[in-house]
Amino acid sequence: MASWQAGWSKLVEIGLISVSINAASQYIQHGSVNPVDVAGTFGTGAAGSNGKLLWNVGVNAFGVATTTALNNIIQGKNDSVAGSAFTSGALSILGYGLGKTAETSTSSLLKPGLNMQS
Repeated sequence: MASWQAGWSKLVEIGLISVSINAASQYIQHGSVNPVDVAGTFGTGAAGSNGKLLWNVGVNAFGVATTTALNNIIQGKNDSVAGSAFTSGALSILGYGLGKTAETSTSSLLKPGLNMQS
């Protein structure tokens, strides 16, 4: 597989994992799934997967602002686009930090010899 295909494959896989978690969570909580939210989740999951902290904050804030605006138009809601974007950006900082901590801890547990070598 060419390197560009492997890169795209990774983005699609992460997007699909994000969609699966989002759709399952919506279904468990509400008994239904909002397709706008699922599509937004795929986009933000795929786009944010290769970035660092600020990239992820921006992607999440933009993605949630977009899905909130679309839901306002399609479903006649009146949710705050700016408030949703701010909350998503702020919480993505927390999620990024927790993910990095889990990644480092897991790596240390699974590969202790690699971390001791200099």
